[in-house]
Amino acid sequence: MTADPRDGISGFTEYSKIRVMDMLAQLWSAVGWGTLAGAIMLTVFIVISAWPDSAELILTAFIVAFLIVGLFNIAGMLLIGLPLTALLKALRFEKAGLYAAFGALAGFAIIAITFEAYRLLSLESLLLTCSGAVAGAACAWRWGRWRESWYRNADADAQTGPHPADSET
Repeated sequence: MTADPRDGISGFTEYSKIRVMDMLAQLWSAVGWGTLAGAIMLTVFIVISAWPDSAELILTAFIVAFLIVGLFNIAGMLLIGLPLTALLKALRFEKAGLYAAFGALAGFAIIAITFEAYRLLSLESLLLTCSGAVAGAACAWRWGRWRESWYRNADADAQTGPHPADSET
C-alpha cells in the first residue's frame, strides 16, 4: 500500500502536524504569560487595597486572581486574539508591538465593560482595568513575538529548504 502524500498534514495544508502542535504550545504559553502578568498586578492591587488585613492571604489572593485572569485571558485569546491573527496575517502586518497594543486595548475594554468599571471612575476601577490591559498586552506580545519568529523561520525555509523535522510524521 502506498502512502498518501497528504499523510502528516493537517486540514490546513500549509501546516504540518509538528507546526500545529508548536502553534498550540505557543498559544498556551502566551495565555500563561498574560495570566501570570495580570494575576501579579491584580494580587498587588488586592493586597494594597486591603492592607494590613490581607497580608496573610497573599497566596490565596494570587490563586484566585490567577484563575479569574486566566479565564478572561483564554476567552480573549480565542474570541479576539485568533481572529486578529487571521486579519493581520491576511494584511501581512503581523508585528509584536501591534499585537501588544490590541491586547492591551482589548484587555482594558473587556474588564471595563464586564465589571462596569467605567461607571465607578475611581482609582480602584482604573487599577482593575489596568490589570486587564497588562494581561492582554503580555499575552498578545508573547503571541506576536512567536508569530514574527515563525515567519522568519518560514522565510529561511523558503530559501534553504524545509526543516528536517517537518518531514517526520
